[in-house]
Amino acid sequence: MSIERKESQFLAENVKRHRLKHAWTQEQLAEICSVNVRTVQRVEKQGQASLETKKALAGAFNLTVEKLTTAESFEQPKSQTTNQINEPYWKSRVRAFSKNAFTLALAFSGVFLMNYIFYPEKTWNYHWSAIWAVVIVVIEIRAFSLRWFSGRT
Repeated sequence: MSIERKESQFLAENVKRHRLKHAWTQEQLAEICSVNVRTVQRVEKQGQASLETKKALAGAFNLTVEKLTTAESFEQPKSQTTNQINEPYWKSRVRAFSKNAFTLALAFSGVFLMNYIFYPEKTWNYHWSAIWAVVIVVIEIRAFSLRWFSGRT
């Protein structure tokens, strides 16, 4: 296998791996790099890219062009486990969920208090709060399950 073929193979694999690691779609990566979506698709499939495109992709991933086109780009120390690598993601999701739950509790308390003071004979606050709670739960389940089913647990 020629050196150019190996480089294009590494480029294709590394771009896709780094894109998935950042949980970006091809469209998002194209927007970040200011290139066409078709360019990102071609790079991921064939490993063909101009030097400017390589620089833009490397910049998006905070790498050098050399690291993006070689095998060392995605090597990680053997001592790290999958849980250690993904720990910041899970921490951020739990933090976001906690923040949403606290906001829901605070808002529910405020709405309940307003309902109790101004409209004690009506219970419209339960409907509003239930809808908001369901939306937050659905968003969090979707975030966790998409990560789980995509193989990045």
